[in-house]
Amino acid sequence: ETELRLREILEKLDQQIPPRPFTHLKSTTSAKHSTATVLNPQHTYCRGDQLDVLLEARDYLGRRKEYGGDFLRARMFTPALKAGATGKVTDFNNGTYLVSFTLFWEGPVS
Repeated sequence: ETELRLREILEKLDQQIPPRPFTHLKSTTSAKHSTATVLNPQHTYCRGDQLDVLLEARDYLGRRKEYGGDFLRARMFTPALKAGATGKVTDFNNGTYLVSFTLFWEGPVS
């Protein structure tokens, strides 16, 4: 039963990986060429608000990615408070990702 459950989990993971062959390093995602845009920016935010960021993935040649599957970790932090929070990443499977942060403290973040 454990082996069957493990096989089911691995099959679900395989479904999450886009069927794209790795052809060249330049076709992989580049953080330098990708863009992040704050959605509905506000002058000030309140504790408990949600901050949404749209990430558009691009490759090393600057071309927009047309599929998802990138491994992304989103964090924001403030050195003054020694506090940090993880963002929730939603993959739209088209090269764009929504990163949502809950704002847990007052002050600037990085």
